[in-house]
Amino acid sequence: MKHTKCSTHRKAALLLAGLIALSSLTGCAKQEVEEEQDLTINVEAQNPVTGDLVLQNDFMGTISPEDTVEVFPKVQGEVTSVNFEVGDYVNEGDILFTIDDQAAQIGLAVAQAGAASAAAQVKQAEIGVANAELNEASTIDQMNNQKVLQIVGQESSMDSLDTAIKNAELAVKQAEINLNNLNDNKDTLKGRRNELDNALDEIDDALKDATDSAERALLNDRKAQLQSTRDSVKASQETLDDQIAAASMSVQQAKNNLAQAKENKNNTQGTNLVTNTETDRNIASTTEKLELGKETAAAQASLAHASAETAAVNIEQAELSLSYYSVAAPISGIIQEKNVELHNNATSAKAAYTIVNQNSMTVTFNVSEDVRNTLSLGDLLEVERNGTVYEAKITEIADAVDSATGLFKIKGSITKNTESLASGVSVKVKANTYSALGTLMIPYGAVYYEDGSPYVYVAKDGEAVKTYITTGIFNDTQIAVAEGLTEEDTVITTWSPQLSDGAAVRVVESKEEADKAGDDSPEEGK
Repeated sequence: MKHTKCSTHRKAALLLAGLIALSSLTGCAKQEVEEEQDLTINVEAQNPVTGDLVLQNDFMGTISPEDTVEVFPKVQGEVTSVNFEVGDYVNEGDILFTIDDQAAQIGLAVAQAGAASAAAQVKQAEIGVANAELNEASTIDQMNNQKVLQIVGQESSMDSLDTAIKNAELAVKQAEINLNNLNDNKDTLKGRRNELDNALDEIDDALKDATDSAERALLNDRKAQLQSTRDSVKASQETLDDQIAAASMSVQQAKNNLAQAKENKNNTQGTNLVTNTETDRNIASTTEKLELGKETAAAQASLAHASAETAAVNIEQAELSLSYYSVAAPISGIIQEKNVELHNNATSAKAAYTIVNQNSMTVTFNVSEDVRNTLSLGDLLEVERNGTVYEAKITEIADAVDSATGLFKIKGSITKNTESLASGVSVKVKANTYSALGTLMIPYGAVYYEDGSPYVYVAKDGEAVKTYITTGIFNDTQIAVAEGLTEEDTVITTWSPQLSDGAAVRVVESKEEADKAGDDSPEEGK
C-alpha cells in the first residue's frame, strides 16, 4: 500500500532516517544487544480548534472614476458666459455656462400672463356659480311663497263658498217653512169657509121654514153677517194663494241658489286644482332650468380651473425651459474636458463639459466562474498600489462572461483616500474567496494521504491511531476537517519514520512550548 506526504521536509527526513538506519546496521551488526532498546516515539500533538478558515486570491485590477458625467446642453444658442476651465473643481449645482435666454424669458412672461388671465376667469366663474346658487334659492323661495299665498287665497275662497252654501241651505229651509206656514193658513181658511158655507145653508133652510117676520129678519141679519165673513175669508184665500205662489217661487229660487253655490264650489275646486297643478309644474320647470343654469356655471368653473391648471403647467414648462439656459454641474468633481467657448453656439451634438468625481473610484478585475460564485455584493477587497493599501467593497458582479476574456468582470468601490489613484492605473486586488466558517482546523502538515484518502495519527492511550478524515479547504498552514475528528482528539503534528498505526508514542512539548514553559517557571535560588 502506497503512502505519500505533501511536504518536502518529510522527504528529507525520510532520506536522513534511511542513512541513519543503514549506518546502524553496518556498525552494529556484529554487536550483541545487551539491553532492550526503547522504541517509544516522541511526538508533538495538539487538539483540533474551531474557527474560520478564509482563503484569499490575488487579481490584477484597473482603476477608473466611479462617476464620469458628460454634460450636454438641452437647448441651442449663443454662449453668454463660461465659468469653469479644465482642471477646475466644481460642486454639484455650480453653473458651468449660460446660453442666451431672451426667448425663454418672453415665453415665461407669456405663460405668466396666461396664468393671470386664467385666474381671473376662475374668479369670474366662481362668482357665476355663487350667483346661480343664490338665484336658484331666491327664485324657488319666491315661487313657494307665492304658492303658499295662492293656497291661502284658495282656502279663503272655499270658506266663502262653503258659507254661501250654508246660507243658501238656510234660505231654502226658511222659504220652505214660510211656504208650509202659508199652506197651513190656506187649510185653516178653507175650513173656515166651509164652516161659513154650512152655516149659510142652515140659515137658508131656516128661512124656508120661518113664517114669523121677526124671525126671518133676524135670520136674514145673521145670513148677511155670515156672507160678509165668508166674503172676507174668500178674499183672504185669494190673497193667500198669491202668497203661496210667491213662496213657492222663493223656495225654488232658494234651491236654485243652493245648487248654484254648490256648482260654484265644484267649479272653484276644479279651477284651484288646475291652478295648483300648473303652479307645481312651473316650480318644477323653473327649478330644472335653475339647476341646469347652476350646472352650466359649475361646468364653466371647472373649465376655468382646468385652464388655470394648464396655465400653471405652462409656467412650470416655461420655467423649466428657462432653466435649461443655465447649465449646472450634475455632480461634484474635476473638469476633465471643456468644449464650449464664449459667444460660440452651444449644441447638443457634443458634450460641453466632462466631469470626473474622484472622491470615489472603481476597481475592475476579472475572475473565473468558480471564484465569482464565492463573491457577494458588499464583500470587502484590499487594493494595493505602490505599497499603499486601499479598502474597497464589491458593487457589481457580472451575470455574463466577458467574451473578450472568458472571465467574469467584478467591480468594487473605493471611497477613501482616492487622491493618489489615477484613472487607468493597474493595481493588485486581494479578495476573500473560499471560506469555511466555524469549522475544525488542524495543521496542514499533520495530514497524510493513502491512495488519495487523507488521514492523521491520533495519540490515544500511548499509541498512534491511524484515523481517516474528510478534509475541506486549506492554506499553507491550516486545513479544514469536515469529518473524522473532534476537539477532544490529540492529533500528532510531527513526522517520524517509525510512526505507524499502533506505534508507541509519547507526546512531548514542542521546543517553543518548552521555552515558554521555562520562561514562566520560578527561578531557582530565589
